[in-house]
Amino acid sequence: MDPGRLKILVDTIYSAAIGAAGWPALLEQFQREFDHAYISLHGHDLTTRNNIGILGSGYSEPYLASFRQHYAQLNPWSARAASAPIGIALTSESLLPTEHLRRTEWYNDWVRPQEDIGTGVGITLMRDRRRIFRISCNIRLADRERLQPRIVDTLNATAPHLRRAFAIYHNARTRSESRAEALDMFAGAAFLVGVDRRIYFFNALARGMMSGPAGALACREGRLGFADQRAQGWLERVLRQFASRQLSAAGRALSLRAANGDASHAFRVLPAPPMIGAVGRADYFDPGHALALVLISPEGDRLAGNPLSRREADVLARLAQGMANDRIAFALGIKSETVNLHIMSARRRLGARTREEAIAIAVRRNLI
Repeated sequence: MDPGRLKILVDTIYSAAIGAAGWPALLEQFQREFDHAYISLHGHDLTTRNNIGILGSGYSEPYLASFRQHYAQLNPWSARAASAPIGIALTSESLLPTEHLRRTEWYNDWVRPQEDIGTGVGITLMRDRRRIFRISCNIRLADRERLQPRIVDTLNATAPHLRRAFAIYHNARTRSESRAEALDMFAGAAFLVGVDRRIYFFNALARGMMSGPAGALACREGRLGFADQRAQGWLERVLRQFASRQLSAAGRALSLRAANGDASHAFRVLPAPPMIGAVGRADYFDPGHALALVLISPEGDRLAGNPLSRREADVLARLAQGMANDRIAFALGIKSETVNLHIMSARRRLGARTREEAIAIAVRRNLI
């Protein structure tokens, strides 16, 4: 996938992590990426088979309403996804062969009338004993060969970020945790700031950067500042654009050098959508003040502070699912020796002595 388009998607994903308003924007971004496919983020109760929430892009509201009220219970893909690997894109045919699908009420009454969107790709973001949350991309059967491989590649490329972003959002909705604890789920230093750069909330890594020796940050009077004046000017300009709605897309990335020149960081600025009522408190991520999310990570780190490369995270995720090296190699189209190299590199980046320890660290830090 083109690195520039991947970065735009990842930025949009992390913007969605801190507010419900960001998820529709993400689905619209995916829809544009996949030539106006039908995209949804939906939850499914595995016990009652009821829908527990759906956001859609491309679907008409009457079809979404009928899904919530009736057809979610008939969806054969959701039932089979209950045992599918988490964080790995799967085609519709891998869950249910097309010839079986065509014999269902689900297909004939709900799928077929919508341009015959009887194929596509889905990915599970989270699953517990009772619920499953997935992103599904449905396309016309006539477009399967043209679009399906691209959707699989894109969802697998963004899978670690989708899972982490959804975990942040889900925990903020369901747990009585503080604002700082919610931000702690980001892998890098994270600040929520206002248009005047005033810092409203920050996570533990951000606290460490502020209290450590003089470096990349130059915070004064409770305002976020950088020793790098070029970065400082860029941050102020972007915040003004966010405030005036001149810049509504996900933020940008810029290198950030410390005052002593010893370290270089990457920082990204994302709009912070409001989260009113998300956890029963109207002041969670106060929309009257918090304007932007600023993420900072060492220059060598990957997107959004993940120290693992996309391929390293993919390999560890598949190891965590119990896949052997040869199966991983076949799935990714690489050699078994290359899988071993990715595992060794991931262990080195995470400071792990064994592959089992690397998996445990990656899971604990929400890196896979």
